[in-house]
Amino acid sequence: MKNNKWLLVVVLILFLSAVLIFINSGNSLLNRAEITANFERIEENGFKCIDFKDLKNLSNASREGAITVTNGEKGSDVRYGYINSKGQLIVEPKYKTMGYFINGYSLLFDEGNNPHIIDKEGKDNFENALAEINEKNYSLIGYTGFGLNNKAVLLMQDKLNDGVYEGSDYAYVKGVLDASGELTFFPGKNFDYQELADGKFGKFIDNFTQHGELLSLVDMNGQEIPPNEDGSYTIKNYAGNLDWVIGKSGKYGVRDSSTGEMVTPLEYRHPRKIEAGDKTRYFATKNDLLDGSYTLQDMILDENGQPLKNFLDEALIDEKYTLEGPFDNLNFPVNIKYKKTDIVDIDGNLVLNTEWDKIKDIIGKIGVYKLGGKYGFTDSVGKQITPPEYDHCEMVEENVGYAQKGEEFFIVKFDVGN
Repeated sequence: MKNNKWLLVVVLILFLSAVLIFINSGNSLLNRAEITANFERIEENGFKCIDFKDLKNLSNASREGAITVTNGEKGSDVRYGYINSKGQLIVEPKYKTMGYFINGYSLLFDEGNNPHIIDKEGKDNFENALAEINEKNYSLIGYTGFGLNNKAVLLMQDKLNDGVYEGSDYAYVKGVLDASGELTFFPGKNFDYQELADGKFGKFIDNFTQHGELLSLVDMNGQEIPPNEDGSYTIKNYAGNLDWVIGKSGKYGVRDSSTGEMVTPLEYRHPRKIEAGDKTRYFATKNDLLDGSYTLQDMILDENGQPLKNFLDEALIDEKYTLEGPFDNLNFPVNIKYKKTDIVDIDGNLVLNTEWDKIKDIIGKIGVYKLGGKYGFTDSVGKQITPPEYDHCEMVEENVGYAQKGEEFFIVKFDVGN
């Protein structure tokens, strides 16, 4: 009888040890999501999937359901095209550049460095606008893509100009292309114009960045929009009588239009509204690195323009962090530098301390997590859908992902249930 008891104790100890090892491996049953994933190996037919290390300045291979692929060549002979979320070739890999689709269009350049704005069938669009640019002897070198207001800001070089800066052979020119095909050019050269709201563009003192001095607010034709009495410019409505305004520093604040008083100081960058049902919520970045601050932080602002007092404010006051997402349940990953990722709700309250180093690339119910040097897929409460065993993962569209493991590439289809 004693031997049986000792045997039972030994078996129990071994069982508990196995459970602890399983939990610590990151594959806990408690941490497994109800969402399931089906990996389908991509059959390369007329194209080669692009290794994540060759994405250059792109963080992902895909956007809007189109995945960048190549002709299989290397160096100067490589050409780029697209497959869809079923792994089927939709744009032949014949372009010298790669880029994302933004609201249905992608800007690519051919063998002769001629620009093409193509759709997902590979057809050229806006050819009249591109011809007009060429007639002015400008070279189109970049664009923002058609945003929510169906306008794209174009970046061009003036090939006839000797330039403004010493040693420069050209000057920068900016214009606006409407989705209807209408093209207008901003006056002046070597200014940076950025669309801040529908029909309102910030004219900045330097190129390529919204961190320079704001010279004025202009319309699509470059005509100046009058500032408020305090010198700020009204950008768009925040909620009720409150408006987002921008100052000469390029920073945003909230102003009461009925009184003219500032509700919050001009201290935010990159405000974006979060659709949160009956709640008014905005994200805005504070303590930007370009302001000389170490603690880059994304704040959650309430319906009155005030930062919510929550987990972010209390626990992460001295941390550098960014908010990602949201998931479709309005949970947000908080990626904290040098620490594990937390998940908060729409009010900034802590939902979960995850074991992941980072969560990114969220579409719907699913995002990509990083653990060590590997990647997998996670759900909206930080539960694991797939183990961390892939070299690269990304979401292509809702309920469809893309993954690389060694030299194999996969379309990942998720069953999210109800």
